[in-house]
Amino acid sequence: MVHRSIDQLALPSSSVSGRRVARLYQHVDDPTWLLSLAEWSSREAFEAYRRSAPVPGTPDQLQRLPSCRTYRRLTLFERVLTAVASVQVAIVDGPAETQAVRRDLALAYQRPDVRGRPEPALLQVHEALDGGPGLLVIAGWGAGDPLLQAGRDLERVLLDRLLASGGTALRFVGRVLAETSAS
Repeated sequence: MVHRSIDQLALPSSSVSGRRVARLYQHVDDPTWLLSLAEWSSREAFEAYRRSAPVPGTPDQLQRLPSCRTYRRLTLFERVLTAVASVQVAIVDGPAETQAVRRDLALAYQRPDVRGRPEPALLQVHEALDGGPGLLVIAGWGAGDPLLQAGRDLERVLLDRLLASGGTALRFVGRVLAETSAS
């Protein structure tokens, strides 16, 4: 199943109509847990791809059916020329009445004086467009960066505050299996 996911992702974005960037991550503790994040030119382009692309593997190989959620990017910080080797992803959901507080906390984390050290190679904050109020926070580090310490810092500085404001989080710590870009 992983190989078919990598094969689909390895297609250059120029040959996948509407796909700009895509990365496939594998959880560090559970290699069967995969997370695919992709940027599309439009929801329609993604839906067209989803209808035509094969689901990786067969239903008996899946522990759980893949799920999809659409987000819009609020912020992006990326160290140019630094390859992202590992990530910590948090999908943070919560009540609608506290979504603005969670969004403001996540946006404030972009500021270096709030974030502290170490500085990630990639930091993105996205807001859910469907499935209820939610955020997707992605922090990535290069191969030489201390993921464990950086992950603790992300949780201490941001995730604990998001949870205290009424959110719940699904956390994913993984390594990059494959990626493709628009070029």
